[in-house]
This record gives sequence, C-alpha cells and structure tokens, in this order.
Amino acid sequence: MAAGGCTDMPRPSGDPQQYALKTARKTTVIKSLMQQNPGAFRQQLEQHGALLADIAAQSILHGLQSHRPIAIRTERCPPLLRADGASFVTLKHANGRLRGCIGSYQAHKPLAIDLADNACKAAFNDPRFAPCTANELAGLDLSLSLLSPLQLMKVQNEAGILAALQPGRHGLAIQADGKRAIFLPIVWQELPEPRQFLDRLKAKAGLPTNRKIEPLRAWLFTTHLVNAPKAFAGRLKAQAA
Repeated sequence: MAAGGCTDMPRPSGDPQQYALKTARKTTVIKSLMQQNPGAFRQQLEQHGALLADIAAQSILHGLQSHRPIAIRTERCPPLLRADGASFVTLKHANGRLRGCIGSYQAHKPLAIDLADNACKAAFNDPRFAPCTANELAGLDLSLSLLSPLQLMKVQNEAGILAALQPGRHGLAIQADGKRAIFLPIVWQELPEPRQFLDRLKAKAGLPTNRKIEPLRAWLFTTHLVNAPKAFAGRLKAQAA
C-alpha cells in the first residue's frame, strides 16, 4: 500500500488535522494487540512497516517547503494506523551520529498523524540541532519506534530501577523534581551498562548524577522498531526529476 493512500496535500490555510481526522472516536487496537497478542501486532507492523516509513519520509519532505507535517487522511489508512499510538522518529547520519529525535510518551492521537507530526519535528524542530536541509537529508537514515504503553514501576529508588531494567529490551522514562526524560531501548547500543544508562538519562533530564535521586518515578516500556536506511535519497531524486 502506497503512502498516498493515507496522505493528502494540505489546503492552502488552516490546521491540516482539522480536516484530516474524520472521527474523534478513540481506538485501543494498538494497546490491545501489544498486550494480548504481541505476535499478531508484530505481524501487522511488518506488513505496514514500509507504509509507516513512507509516511514519515513524506512528511519530512513536505516540511522542507511548507514547514508543517503532511496532512493525513485517516479514513484511508489501515486500522493499525487509525488507532491511537505513540511514536518516536529518529534521524541519524550514516556514521550513527544523531541528527534529530522527537516523539510522544503516550498515545493521544491516531498513529499515522502522530508519526507524521513527530517526523517533521525531528527534522526541523529538535532544539539540539539546526533544521535539516534537502542536501543533508539525502545522507540520513530514518528509524521509527512504536512505544508500548508505559508501565509505572512500584519502586521509586535507583537500586530497584536498576534491578528491573533489562538491557536491550526496556526503554525507560524517569521523573523527579519536575524534570523528566526518556531513553528508547535503542540507546542500549551506545550505553550497554544499566548504571551508565540511568546516569545518562538523569543527566538528560537535568538531574544530578553524582548522587542518588529518591524518590525517582520511573516507567518501563518496549518498542517495535522500523528501520529505513537512506529513506530520502530516492525520493529527493524523484522530486528533482
């Protein structure tokens, strides 16, 4: 299924989501599949992985000119993409260096819309980087992470959090003193030790790393990853043709 089935060119003015989203009914398809039948969820994700990547890439290319995400026609999307979902979009250089990463902690809008919004923000609104340019996009890799519902941990101390963490599997969100931060499971590739993982996450949140923070609220989650290396090179050539 081509991404054109879910996307449409925006109208000259107004918020594209005001006319792209045709129903306010909330769905729990993603949450139910993740929790009750993860195998079926992975199968659907694999089936629609190319479509998810195409929506993200199209939204970024659209943002080059419009400075806004592409409009999504949810009624044209498969059920998985119409359901509320939480996504993160990551852009990296070929050498693995981060170029942008923006996402949603919790599901609050249809996955296709959430993905299109976060893709555009990752490319142009990540406060750590200047907006991406067309020349730069050609060499970037795109990856999408679909988050499971966050599970609040009963423990609120660092020892308990470290004991529960499963390297390579769990993502972690923390909150203390009005500050919060999140690491996706993919970060384990760079920070394989739980203590290092937690300390760097504390630093990201603006919390001190030279002492234990207690109470420290923490949430565990998992992600399903869709990789799209060199997602933009062919599309940019097609646009230029």
